[in-house]
Amino acid sequence: MDTELQNNSYSIETKNITYNNLNQILKMTKTTTENSGALVTTETDIANRKYNSQGQLAYSKTTVAETGYSTKTIETTIDDPNNSTDGYYAYGNLVKSEKVIITDATANTVTTQTDQVGTYSSSSGTWTWATLPRLYDAQGRLVQSSVRSQVKTNGTLTSDTFNYTYNSPADITVLGRDLIVFTVHEDVLYPTDKTKNTATYDAAPRRYDSTGRLVATSEVVINLDLTNTQICAAINHKIALR
Repeated sequence: MDTELQNNSYSIETKNITYNNLNQILKMTKTTTENSGALVTTETDIANRKYNSQGQLAYSKTTVAETGYSTKTIETTIDDPNNSTDGYYAYGNLVKSEKVIITDATANTVTTQTDQVGTYSSSSGTWTWATLPRLYDAQGRLVQSSVRSQVKTNGTLTSDTFNYTYNSPADITVLGRDLIVFTVHEDVLYPTDKTKNTATYDAAPRRYDSTGRLVATSEVVINLDLTNTQICAAINHKIALR
């Protein structure tokens, strides 16, 4: 059983805030200090934020500096006027899909994350892709998502994976907040490597303390062989049903 304990204090400081004529934030610097200064994370806007016609954040670009790690640039597009599949649902501020580009100049990597799900054909050995909008329950909790992550190192694609996650509303209520009940992790570059394709299930209810913090989990990880036609069909069928 894997156990995770969370017991830390933190403070947040915001400064250098600028606004547009609608009093929406254009730029700011946010510093989060945890564990008496042992961990400091500073997020700084390096481009003006953009908003859609409903006043929701549509675009941002920030640098993130964290103690012990190289500084990264994170560019997030939530509502692109030229993309009909991203943006927000009509109710609340629930994101349908977004695009995130993470640049690490020190490691010479660029990671692009999109809301996509892959379907693998064992007969042709190829993947097909489709945008999969995030789904939420009536309380606004995430119940379905699939994030494809493509990593380029020095301009060459070195990793291409996606994680499909499904949380049934009933399981979220019974077992805890943000429970991952079913996850499929696929490595697109190495579809025949069993060690890089897995399904993960919660084997027992997650445990939380009185403040709602996760204190214990128990997971089962199963290796998948995508060269097996029956396994491949079962995965694709399960994703389609959910």
